Amino acid sequence: MADTFLNDAGSILGTAESADGGTDYTLLIGDDGGLTMVAGSDWPLERLAAERSARRAYRVSHGALGVTVDGVEGRRSLRVGSEPGSAVARRLLSAPALYVLAAFGRS
Repeated sequence: MADTFLNDAGSILGTAESADGGTDYTLLIGDDGGLTMVAGSDWPLERLAAERSARRAYRVSHGALGVTVDGVEGRRSLRVGSEPGSAVARRLLSAPALYVLAAFGRS
């Protein structure tokens, strides 16, 4: 059975990565599946979810290191994120080589 909590976080991350701009916001999902979007809230995610009687809550944050989605559902919490391609490339190129290059000539 699919985990809706985790799947939704992945979908939200994908949408946030592809959207123009870097606005931070919180998504609240109620028991009836209704969606509420809150911009600029500085409340802790758990408290905001409880105050609004949300079944699940996700906070999307944009930063210099990429996009992060924090989520809460009851006692469960998660954090998923991405990083810019330049950071990935820098990490890969600075890693020690795990292979040997060899040149073979034809005789």
